[in-house]
Amino acid sequence: MKPHVIVALLLAVALAANATSIKDWEKKSNADKVNYLGACVVSLTAEVAKTDPTLAVKIKSWYGDKVPGQEYTEGGAALLTRIFQLEHQAETDKSIDLSKIEIEDVVYSVTAEKFNLPPRQPAASKDSGAPTSTRKKNPEQPAAPRPAQNAANPIMVGKIDVSHFAGLKPGDAPQKIVSIYGPPTEDHRTYQFWGNSSGPFTVSYVDSAVKTVELYGAAVSLLRAHGTNDAMVNLIGQKEPAVVALLGPPTDAEEEDAETYNLYWAFPMAGHPAPANANRASDQTLRLRFKRINPPRREHGIRQNDADCIWVSVTW
Repeated sequence: MKPHVIVALLLAVALAANATSIKDWEKKSNADKVNYLGACVVSLTAEVAKTDPTLAVKIKSWYGDKVPGQEYTEGGAALLTRIFQLEHQAETDKSIDLSKIEIEDVVYSVTAEKFNLPPRQPAASKDSGAPTSTRKKNPEQPAAPRPAQNAANPIMVGKIDVSHFAGLKPGDAPQKIVSIYGPPTEDHRTYQFWGNSSGPFTVSYVDSAVKTVELYGAAVSLLRAHGTNDAMVNLIGQKEPAVVALLGPPTDAEEEDAETYNLYWAFPMAGHPAPANANRASDQTLRLRFKRINPPRREHGIRQNDADCIWVSVTW
């Protein structure tokens, strides 16, 4: 999309005021699809320009300046790729409803990932449940921490509520995760992961509903970049005594290998008592993996606790 096209589309900003779902966008002609995407970009750029004109110019250039020999601009290619990914996922995952995913939200998500825009602040409820307003602050500031989920029915393990993890709760649909973290690095239908495969953030599903959430230490920065603030995320890097002080004594323990071991905490849920024993296959289980420090760390000649939490998983 060339700069003069974006300028011309200023006349069509009103289009972006009326949210359009991907399903309705698909019904438009190719020209109208491009025009609508352009109108959304212009609307977002104008909003950003109110607080950061320099960043607004960068966004406009990303979407408008095409490299010679390329069919699309960098921003245009990223935007269309995201839409195609959602369309493809919807073909096999019936929990992804294209009639409830708005083009405006997709445009914002793609732009936010590129330019580190803050999370969109919900201002009013919509039928789709998607947030609509842009937070009024400098878009170049890091995303504000996402508050921990306010669960109506907290599930306490010691001092920590395990009814939610990384902004997710049991039963959430894949669409919810994508709205926070974007499309997964790999999608295996029953589970998806984000980040590096050797240390990912993973979500597993049963009947297209969140069942297990796992976090390796290497993926903490990914969650932080998306504004997640969660007590269980903060367990990463802590030592066993500090963890036990927060969670209480573990239900079970297991040696993983010479360097690592797992601790398990079972917990009750509505209508379901906590399992008598907890393991890697049990439901209603919080699982932490610790890695021993080798050689053991000493301070002033005194051996310190020699294991750090490197992985947190919860199965509801």
